[in-house]
Amino acid sequence: MQNFKLQSTIKNLGFTQIVWILCYAFIFFYLLNTFFHSLDTDFGWHLKVGEDISRTGEIPHIEYYDFTLEGQRWVDHEWLANFFIYKIYSSDLGYVGLNVFFVLLILASLIILNKFTQRYFVKNHQKGIFLIIAFQGLGIIAMIPHFGVRIQEITILNLLILIIIIHFYSINHKKTKVLLFLPFLFYFWACVHAGFLIGLFVMFLWISFKFLEVVIQKNALAKSEKSVKRLIIFSIFAFLSFVATLVTPYGLELYSFLSGYSSTYYLTHISEWLPFYYTPIQYLQLLYAAFVAVAIFFLIKPLKSSSCLLRRYRGELNWHIFLTIIFFLLALKSRRHFPLFFIISFPILVQFFYSFFELPKKFLQNIKSSLIIKFYLIACFLLIIAGQIINIKPVQDPFSHFRNGYPANSVEFIKNNKEYLGKRTFSRYGWGGYLIWALPENKLFIDGRLPQYEFRGHTMLQEYYEFFAKGQARRKLNEHGIELVLLPTKQKQFKLNWFEKYFLKLDEEKLNDQKNYLKDYLDNSDKWSIVYEDNISKIYFLATPKI
Repeated sequence: MQNFKLQSTIKNLGFTQIVWILCYAFIFFYLLNTFFHSLDTDFGWHLKVGEDISRTGEIPHIEYYDFTLEGQRWVDHEWLANFFIYKIYSSDLGYVGLNVFFVLLILASLIILNKFTQRYFVKNHQKGIFLIIAFQGLGIIAMIPHFGVRIQEITILNLLILIIIIHFYSINHKKTKVLLFLPFLFYFWACVHAGFLIGLFVMFLWISFKFLEVVIQKNALAKSEKSVKRLIIFSIFAFLSFVATLVTPYGLELYSFLSGYSSTYYLTHISEWLPFYYTPIQYLQLLYAAFVAVAIFFLIKPLKSSSCLLRRYRGELNWHIFLTIIFFLLALKSRRHFPLFFIISFPILVQFFYSFFELPKKFLQNIKSSLIIKFYLIACFLLIIAGQIINIKPVQDPFSHFRNGYPANSVEFIKNNKEYLGKRTFSRYGWGGYLIWALPENKLFIDGRLPQYEFRGHTMLQEYYEFFAKGQARRKLNEHGIELVLLPTKQKQFKLNWFEKYFLKLDEEKLNDQKNYLKDYLDNSDKWSIVYEDNISKIYFLATPKI
C-alpha cells in the first residue's frame, strides 16, 4: 500500500520535477556546508561599516579607518548591503542566518538561470535536464573560491536579471514595459555593489551591437526601421538607468574611483584579480572555459552542416555568442570575473551541446518507463543530500572559528595590554578588513577597500608593497609614523601538484623563495621588539622613539 502511494506521488508530481527539487536541495546544503569552511577577508569591514551606518543613520563620506587617508572623501559602493549584513549578523539569525541568505541568493540565481536556459535555449526540457545539471554542477564547483558571504553575489543575480530583460525585449520588441524595470534595477544595484558598472557596460554593448546590426541590414529598409525604433527605445531606458545611479546618495561620486583603475598594478598583486591559470591554478575553471571555447568555435565557424546553430540567426547577429566571447576574455584576464562568465555563457553552452550530443532516445525511454531507475536516482540524490546535511557544522562566531587564518590571539593581546591600543598599525593587506572590525581602536595603514586609491603619485597598494622592497622598510616605517606592525609568523607556501611540476615545469622552491625584507629589518632592528608571537602572527612594537 505504501509502495503504491509513493508510485502515485511520483507519477502526479513528475519525475523531472522531483529531480529538480532534489538537485536544488543538494546544491543548497552543499553550498551551506562549503560556506562554513571559509571566511571572506573583507567580511570584517563590511560589518563595521554596517554597524556605523546603523548607529549614525548616515552613509559614510569621510575615511577614518586608515590613518593614511584619514579625512579624505570615501565612497562606499556597498553601503546598503553592508547595512543589511550587519542587521542580520547582529540579530538572532547571526552568522548562520547570513550564510543561509547568501546561499539562497546563489540558489535563486541558478534556478532563474535554469528556467531561462530551458525556455529559450533548449527545445526538449526532459532531454536538456541532464546537460543542465552536468554543466551547472561543474560551474558551481568551479565557482566555490568566489562564494561565501560576499556581496559580489548580488551582482551575479542582477546581471542575470539584466540579461533576461534584454533577451525578452529582443524577441518581444513591442513589449517595452519590461524596460521599466531597468532604472529600478540599477538604482538598487548602485546602492549594493560597484558591479552595476558591468551592467551599464552590457547595455552599452547591446546598443553598439544592435547599431552594427542596423548597418548590416541597411538594404532591408522595413526591417532596419523597426530595428532603429527598438534601438532608440532601449537607449532611452539605458540612459534613464544611468540617471538612476546618479540619484543614489553618492550621485556622481559613484564613478570617482574609476580614475584609480588606470593603474593595472592590482591585476598582478591581488589574488582574486589574477587569471585562473596562475598559481594556484583553478583547473575546473579552465575545464569549463574549455567547454565554452569549443562551443564558441563551432558556433561562429561557417559550417555547411544543417546542425550549425548560426543558421537559426540568419539575417541577424547572435548577441549571446558575442557577449559570451566578451566575458570569456574578461574571465581569462581575471578569475574574479569567472562567476559572471558562467552566468553569461551557460545558456549558449547547454544549447550547443544539446544540439550536437543529444542523449539516445532508448536511454530516455528507459528512464521514463522504469520506476526502478527512478527510485534508484532519487535514492542516490537523497543519500548525497543526507551526506551534506551531516557534514554541516554551523559557525556562530566566524572570527573565533577561523582563528587559524586571522590574528585573533594577537588582537586579544593588544586589547589586554592598553599600551598597544591607539597606535598606528601596519599589517598584512588581507588582515585589514578583519582588524577594522576586531581592533577599531588602532588606525590602519591599509585594508581591502581602497587598494586603487591614489596616494603620493601611485596607488595605495603600490605604497604598501614598497614596505617589502629591499632597503625600504626603515624609511617607510618612519615616514608613516608606524608604531605597531602585525605580520604572519610564517610565509605563505605554494604546494604544487605533479602536473604543475613535471608538465608545466613550475619551480616550487622558486615560488616560495620570496624574501621578506620588512620582516628581516624588524627582526634585526634594535628599535623594534617582538612583544607577542604565536603560530599565526607576531607583533612588533616600536620600543624607542624614532630619530
